[in-house]
Amino acid sequence: MCAGMGGGSSDAVTIRALNQLWLLTLSRKDMMDIGIPIGSDVPYCLLSGCAQVTGKGEVVCRIWGLLSSWVVLVKPDFGIST
Repeated sequence: MCAGMGGGSSDAVTIRALNQLWLLTLSRKDMMDIGIPIGSDVPYCLLSGCAQVTGKGEVVCRIWGLLSSWVVLVKPDFGIST
């Protein structure tokens, strides 16, 4: 797809699944710390919700009240290196 979509969420769900499967009892912060070297969007994907992400993806601040907002997603016909 070359859109930068799907990889981070797949990595995040793998971290969550292994945490549960192996009974690791990692906190969300622990999982985010594990996810940062894997991909800059992994910490956001572990949050589950709307957030503002800064830095290299490691600073994630939850944003409340956007659940009823509309979002427009645009995918150009060419790839963008992220």
